[in-house]
This record gives sequence, structure tokens and C-alpha cells, in this order.
Amino acid sequence: MEAMTKTYAQVVMDVNRSSSRFPPGIDDHVRMSMKDKLVDLIMRVMLKHQQLKYY
Repeated sequence: MEAMTKTYAQVVMDVNRSSSRFPPGIDDHVRMSMKDKLVDLIMRVMLKHQQLKYY
């Protein structure tokens, strides 16, 4: 489970970095919601397919 904790931390950092590529002028609440959904999606894939490695 420690590996998933590290993966989660990396996913959050990457999603936060990628948010600068979101459409300009997007509402902050919408941006936060999209970021949360993206982290959730990536983590669901990683948990379902634990043979995958997140780099």
C-alpha cells in the first residue's frame, strides 16, 4: 500500500502541474473539480491494474 501512497502523491503533483494547461478563464471551482476527477480517474486505473507503474 505504501507504493500506492507514493503513486497518489505523484499523481496529485502531476495533475496540479498540468492544470496550467486547462482552458484560460475557467472558474476556480470548475478547475478544482476537474483536477479532483482526474486524480480519481488515474488512481482508479492504477488500483485496478496494479501491474502498471506510474512514472
